[in-house]
Amino acid sequence: MQTLAETESHPLDTSPILGATFFFSRPNKRNSPRSVFTTIAYQLAVRYPTYRRYVTNILTTDPKIVDKSMAEQFSWFISTPFTAHHVLGGLDKSVLIILDGVDECGNEEAQRELILLIGRFSLEASMAPLIWAIASRPEPHIRTMASSPLVKGCHWELSVPVDSDQGCADVERFLHDKFQEIHGRYQSFSVSTLQWPSKVDFLSIVKAASGLFVFASAVIRFVTDEHYGNPVSQLNKVLQVILSSSSSGPNPLATLDALYTEVLSNIPSDVLPTTKYLLALSFNLQDTRPHFWLICNWLKLSQADTYGALRKLHSVIEIPPPGEVSDFTYLEVYHTSFSDFIASTTRSAQFHVRDPWKVALRGALRVLQEAHHPHDSTIDASRVKVSWVYQDGADLHWQEQLLHGSFETVFDELDTLQAYSRKDSHENAASQSIAIFEDVDYANPSNLGFPNFGSRFAFSEPPIFVALEHWGLAQSITIRSIKMNRIRSDRPVDVRLFSSAHKETVSTIPDFLNQPPEIMRLITPLCQISGWKGLVREHLSAIRRLGLPARTYLIGKGRRSIVCIVQSDKASCAWCYLIPYDCS
Repeated sequence: MQTLAETESHPLDTSPILGATFFFSRPNKRNSPRSVFTTIAYQLAVRYPTYRRYVTNILTTDPKIVDKSMAEQFSWFISTPFTAHHVLGGLDKSVLIILDGVDECGNEEAQRELILLIGRFSLEASMAPLIWAIASRPEPHIRTMASSPLVKGCHWELSVPVDSDQGCADVERFLHDKFQEIHGRYQSFSVSTLQWPSKVDFLSIVKAASGLFVFASAVIRFVTDEHYGNPVSQLNKVLQVILSSSSSGPNPLATLDALYTEVLSNIPSDVLPTTKYLLALSFNLQDTRPHFWLICNWLKLSQADTYGALRKLHSVIEIPPPGEVSDFTYLEVYHTSFSDFIASTTRSAQFHVRDPWKVALRGALRVLQEAHHPHDSTIDASRVKVSWVYQDGADLHWQEQLLHGSFETVFDELDTLQAYSRKDSHENAASQSIAIFEDVDYANPSNLGFPNFGSRFAFSEPPIFVALEHWGLAQSITIRSIKMNRIRSDRPVDVRLFSSAHKETVSTIPDFLNQPPEIMRLITPLCQISGWKGLVREHLSAIRRLGLPARTYLIGKGRRSIVCIVQSDKASCAWCYLIPYDCS
């Protein structure tokens, strides 16, 4: 793609004109589906006045187009101008749009949608002066979509092996340019009359890369790592890795693993266990990805501990400066091959952590235990011990943040705790969890840092309810069994619709969810709403009339209970109706 972009930026008479490019990159945070066509529109607007006038007009009328879905943006920025308005109809050449790394665009659904949008447009608007060049790893879902009858016949497929002549030439040019930059920056590190690296060493690296850009990029980052500050020494380490790997045959992926092993081998032995846990919890939890600050506090690390453990890893992961850490900061890899390496016990060997979710769960459960006072059955964030805060602020704020994230993690793993409670090594953890969850005020989770339980119940059921039932903290009931005089009028109800249903599934959503009444404002206690009992009865009747029955549970103990009515048809919608209840 690099070669194609460079060639088309200086076209021959018969070549298409390069109009726009977009290179997806998950590590560099250029992977949002909503940024693709806004970026393309901007580049086309810069090049073509007629298109620029069109974009200016539509954005003046509706500036929120840039916030719309990818499909809507495609309609506004591509379909409409090139079919209805023929904005580039006077061009005597086609306009080339390059999309590279499509396999890193959002998720699989977004990738399929992107290919479908472009494919349908190409079929239906064959006279439009646009040519699309789309590059991606050959992921199964992408190959399936590309061969679908919906887009078949509008494209040619070209398989380009990583070690093709062109791929190797691109990597060689990249390495040559980067080493020239390094040589200019560190002139005092080598004799000025000598070539650095030598031609032999340079060709060894090119051969080892075998067209694999990720290997070449990793080599350059390793050599220029400022925390070593000696590119000559670092390059020698790379050459040693290549030499030791060559005995097993020319496999750039094996050499890349050897390079990653070399990076991790330079970490001091007293720091290495901490580094391994940070990497495992950041990149090797299958169903979740905790924030950086949360992981550090689960591991009881100070800022100095954290950055000391990561100091040798600047060539493989993007480490946020302390002043740029936020609630939503993650550790990011420069390339997914490193996170794959960390997750594989066969590839990372002694640097692999088995069952990292157990480490995360232990850390999160410890935070809950600190907040829980079994003698007075209270949970108080002010008891939580915080090892590192990334900004100045009141201690209680950070304690609440840590308690919130920890409770969320444990809550989502209740089924795991319940499953392991039968094993001796987990009996204590399970019994401690039961004691904590017995004292949770399910009608008022604010002391846990939760605004509500709605999303947890709607998206995690039924495993959560199975675990709570196993612990004697939940039971399945019928809507008819709800007693109005047991509803706590000093608390608000929590009513939430999390996704809209299509017309064919409207029977899964009660009518009142589409017209939110006063009762659903979440902050108003029922006793302050006129006729609240009548409203609740109407809502319960509407729920009972649904085509797809909702599940109803009584959760909690005594006055800290709720009635949870939940519907989670993941294919179309999810909603919940939580009623504060006294089952004393």
